[in-house]
Amino acid sequence: MGVHSTSVKRIGRTVLQLREKNPVKPKVRRKLRKLRKIIPGCHAVGLDELLQRTAEHISFLELQVIILRRKSNPHGASGYVFS
Repeated sequence: MGVHSTSVKRIGRTVLQLREKNPVKPKVRRKLRKLRKIIPGCHAVGLDELLQRTAEHISFLELQVIILRRKSNPHGASGYVFS
């Protein structure tokens, strides 16, 4: 049991050290900046909030696609009219 807890501590320290040295790589930072521009209302929010709002926005867009498809084809996916 002592071996397992020691290895967990080492992993934790390594991750912490990596975060302190380079929290977010420049390429990721650029992509996050672009994402903040795309997602409404995310210019000054933290990373957690940005990702949450991104997921919500994707769901919203998917719902819009479903609605627009149904409006464009009122008789269903098959296109047949049942009388």
